Amino acid sequence: MTRHYRTLRSGLTLVELVTAMAISLLTVMTVAIVLQASQHGWVKAYNDANKGIELDAFLTMVDFGSTGRQSNKSDYHVYKLSSGGAYIQVPPPASDPTSVVTGDAVEFRYWDVPLSATIMDTTKKATAYRFFYLSGNKLMVDQGPYPPGALDGSGHRLTAGVTTQTLAQNVTYIFFNHTTINAVGDGEGSVRMEAKLTDPCDGSFITVRTATLLRNVWP
Repeated sequence: MTRHYRTLRSGLTLVELVTAMAISLLTVMTVAIVLQASQHGWVKAYNDANKGIELDAFLTMVDFGSTGRQSNKSDYHVYKLSSGGAYIQVPPPASDPTSVVTGDAVEFRYWDVPLSATIMDTTKKATAYRFFYLSGNKLMVDQGPYPPGALDGSGHRLTAGVTTQTLAQNVTYIFFNHTTINAVGDGEGSVRMEAKLTDPCDGSFITVRTATLLRNVWP
């Protein structure tokens, strides 16, 4: 009687091994491409969100808004830059005192100390001021004690203790406006700002349009 035996083999043939390696390599390459694309997208999004003009625009809106909210509604002024380089308070048009006036700078007056019987004096409208203006392509802010000193030749306050900070760079233009309510230019307490910030690297720009509502009135 003849017996037949089946030979059992274990492992993979060379063809099967090469095929499995090719499939694994293809899978790894696909995952790598997806991860690389995701990383590039994340880096681009991060760079866009943290671009200089993006951060400057955000900080400008926050600073401008917070300053206005703590300022005296009855004592703020919008200024126009004259041909001689001095800032002059913008009066309302004589034909229509209740109108919107536009200027190149704005000065807020506010309180930077706790309330006390001393500063509750009705003759004291504030304890500090902040002056927003454009110098070259930089949005600057002068801050000092109130009442401010006289204006110098360029329209800045001659006051001891004044500090100046750069709020934003690469500012192409900026203007401020508010609505007056009477013949002397008193305002309704809402100041608007529009500014354009341009990236010097790629020419992209951001237009900032914001407003701040002055909530405090004293006296």
